[in-house]
Amino acid sequence: MKYLVLCFATLLVAACGGGSVDSSDVKTEGIHATFRIYGRGNETHVDARLTVGGPNGSDIELSSGDAFTATAFGESISLEREPQLFGTYDSYVGEFDENESDASVQLSLTRANDPDAPQSTVNLPPRINISSHDSDRVETVAAEERIVVRWDENYTGRIAVNVGLNCDSTASPDSTVSFFDEEETSDIGEMSFRFSDVADQPDSAQIDTDSACEGSIFLQRQTDGTLDSNLDGGNIKGYQQQWLEFRVLF
Repeated sequence: MKYLVLCFATLLVAACGGGSVDSSDVKTEGIHATFRIYGRGNETHVDARLTVGGPNGSDIELSSGDAFTATAFGESISLEREPQLFGTYDSYVGEFDENESDASVQLSLTRANDPDAPQSTVNLPPRINISSHDSDRVETVAAEERIVVRWDENYTGRIAVNVGLNCDSTASPDSTVSFFDEEETSDIGEMSFRFSDVADQPDSAQIDTDSACEGSIFLQRQTDGTLDSNLDGGNIKGYQQQWLEFRVLF
């Protein structure tokens, strides 16, 4: 389901940095932080970026003596450097085999020769528990059918919603055409949509109606945390994510 997250374009971290810098050459007060914590299913994923020169600056590679950890659910894990797609930026990543509503996650950067930054924390939003559909099942629906999705009303904030549709295209062999509808709305535990409305765009004439389309709805809640004051700004955010997949017939 990683593609769903990537498709949710408005929530991606933009990055176009220039190379990497060894952490031994950077003071703690010069490190910019972009920390993201994702609750997905029964797992929690950490994606943390360290840069110098602001959010779009050069990535920092931790040298010997510096360490980066995440603590949650009564355990601490080491975050490992992982190059991202297309080499645009590098993140330090880790994963917990648990996911709980309101769980506190703390990221700690310890330095060999400079002040530590041990207190970047965020509480995850409540989990999105869908009650109207089985999230492990791909349901077949007609494009004109109104789909009502319901989830637990356990949150008073906002929720981001992305409805996506990917279809075979008649424009050329082996080609596809995609449609997306994104919005942020009050989290009232229910929303409805039709895939035909999502596809109500000029390119809809290219949809190969002899083949089933792949449809999805992606839900995301967000909370803001507190970044350690020793760092050079940035932010730490927590997310809960859930999605459904559909086989859509036109």
